[in-house]
Amino acid sequence: MIKSKAIDIIRTFTPVEFKEFGKFVRSPYFNENRKLAELHGLLKRYYPDFSRKSFTKENLYVKLFGGRKYNDGTMRKLLSGMHILAERYMIHSDIADKNLFMQNLTLLKELDERKLDTLFNSTLRKLNVIYKKLEGFEDNYFKSNFELEVAKLNFRYGKGRGGMEHGDVLGDLLRGATYLICYSMITIFKLNQDIMSTGVGFDFDYKKTIVYRFIESLGAEKFLESFKTYAPDFYPVMEIYFSRFMIAAGHDEDDRYYAKLKELVLQNLAKFTRFEQYNLMLFLENSCAQKNISGKDFKKELNQVHRMMLSTGTFRSEETDYFSLVRFRNIVRNALAIGEIKWTEEFTKNYLDILPSEFKSNMLFYSQALMNFAMRQFDKALENVSKVKFDIYTMKFDTWTLKLETEFELDYYEDALYSVDSYRHSLKHDTASPQWMKTRFLNFMHIYQKIFKMRYEGSKLSETENKFLRDEISSTKELLEKEWLLEKVV
Repeated sequence: MIKSKAIDIIRTFTPVEFKEFGKFVRSPYFNENRKLAELHGLLKRYYPDFSRKSFTKENLYVKLFGGRKYNDGTMRKLLSGMHILAERYMIHSDIADKNLFMQNLTLLKELDERKLDTLFNSTLRKLNVIYKKLEGFEDNYFKSNFELEVAKLNFRYGKGRGGMEHGDVLGDLLRGATYLICYSMITIFKLNQDIMSTGVGFDFDYKKTIVYRFIESLGAEKFLESFKTYAPDFYPVMEIYFSRFMIAAGHDEDDRYYAKLKELVLQNLAKFTRFEQYNLMLFLENSCAQKNISGKDFKKELNQVHRMMLSTGTFRSEETDYFSLVRFRNIVRNALAIGEIKWTEEFTKNYLDILPSEFKSNMLFYSQALMNFAMRQFDKALENVSKVKFDIYTMKFDTWTLKLETEFELDYYEDALYSVDSYRHSLKHDTASPQWMKTRFLNFMHIYQKIFKMRYEGSKLSETENKFLRDEISSTKELLEKEWLLEKVV
């Protein structure tokens, strides 16, 4: 076995990529070392796992150099050269396959530098037709058009025509500035959302960050109104990202930003790229979830968003992607929370196969257990939830809470005590789950034991004690299954 960075990279190549890499290595333009081309031919025998015992540097050396005495330095240099070529191939193939715009922009710069003015202008016209269409919106739409305007300005000023074509240049400058403003603001809105979501569970005041202060000092809402006058075509796009930011920042007590966000997304969805359509539906989904967490009842609205995601195919970022495990779980739990048992059953049946194969059986048992629980079929719920073996922390704690709730409903007090003890023991050795999630589950078990113990002993709280326990549940921020616990306090 050979340990090499080159082999680590080549092992990830698909058969098509491995074949194309061979052409790359054999091309004199990219590689002048004939031995590297020979080495690629030898690697073909061991691709893709490179796990055979005969795959050693010594054996490769014999094939490459015949009867010469083995030289480890020579082999290390060859493998290092193959590593460099593998990296260059990845860069080359990525640019060739994915970043057509950057290729076109590079072409424009080359035409400008070579003073091929006629070709520059004709190429720029073609690119403007492609990239300035008011469709395929995403943040890169504005970035790409900004770079085209810069390329045009560099061309004109480079020819000494800035003053001669003052009107045109002024328009180019204004358009470039507008594209840059749009791109910058969308990026800032998105980064703010990422910072807010990443800060969950940490002792972190988002409003005391430079990114929040920037938007606050800008007066973004008032500024966006100017788009209606100066860039009306871009106003709906900018308003979408701004509305989502306001919701995420907790500035939507009257839900007007959510209403605006939903209206604009539904009206303009077709204008965006496939990936950005997914992001926009994610905006709606996350906004509903956030409002549910804040205490508002947005469960029915969230179910409607989930139905739209399914009907438009925007429940995943690409058509070939798997169904997100956490989204699948959220759809099931939310639908059951509003009594949509039949719909949940159909959803599970229709979409289970899009999950990664390693999650299918677990999610099937978990979904069935949730549906059993919703229909008060607690024996079946316990049977199904006991079959679930999730390692992913979100699903693991879901499964544990559901099992405890089922044992409560069945009055299995001793079983519940055993489960609690078992889970506490597991948490002591759990280094993978985040502390904030473990805290939520531990708080759940603490209150759960209090309520179950009183139920088992037949004791009844006084009105004051009852209120104290309900207040404890309501005021505990880090707590799983808060609504269920409140239902059980009598």
